[in-house]
Amino acid sequence: MVPDRLYLAHGKVWYPWLGIILMLCVLAAKKSRARGELVSSGLINLAVFAFTGLVISYILAVRSSGVRYLLPSGFSGIILFILASHLWLSHKSRNLQIAVTIVGALFLFIQIHDDIRFHENRISDGEQTRQEIIKEFSPFIKNGNVTPTVLYSYRVPQPSFALRIFSENSQQRAEIESRFPNEGHYIPWLRKAILPAASSTWDYLVIRQEQLASFPEPVGPILGKAREYLIVARKD
Repeated sequence: MVPDRLYLAHGKVWYPWLGIILMLCVLAAKKSRARGELVSSGLINLAVFAFTGLVISYILAVRSSGVRYLLPSGFSGIILFILASHLWLSHKSRNLQIAVTIVGALFLFIQIHDDIRFHENRISDGEQTRQEIIKEFSPFIKNGNVTPTVLYSYRVPQPSFALRIFSENSQQRAEIESRFPNEGHYIPWLRKAILPAASSTWDYLVIRQEQLASFPEPVGPILGKAREYLIVARKD
């Protein structure tokens, strides 16, 4: 599993571009004052909002990558670029404006390339983890003619979990269970295990160590480990 902080680290191209924009904003404000021009309070307030939103976004995202969806880091960067263009580029030659735009486009291209590579690496990492889980399961996954019921907890790279976690009604789950009839899922923040319709209990649980401590049912021995995921038997 990719650590949460790598969500920030992979944006290394984005950060110097934001730094350049901030520098242009500061230079533009100084130039305007040197020319005796007043920067409107509205623009100043907008710059303060953008800078504050940007800083707080990354501070909070270091603590929890999930909040990155709710924070205005990208929007703040757009605001700062517009401000820099308005305050600084508007007084420069057309060729310089084109050059800055090309540089911005280059930074954007590099960041998109890194995003795609980061995404592909996450997929590859998840598939490797899934294969390790399957390997750990192989000694006891088949018990005669009975296929055991397995609960997959949050973030386990398992197709059934990815589908089930967003299922909203029994009809959707029935369609999923037609493909994965013996696989349920566990929602740790609700402390709720959701079994497939054909099962009355679970046999094995795949879960992270920190989630196991708050699992609401008694558990048996730990039978194996695949990276950060434990394979746990149900307590008889």
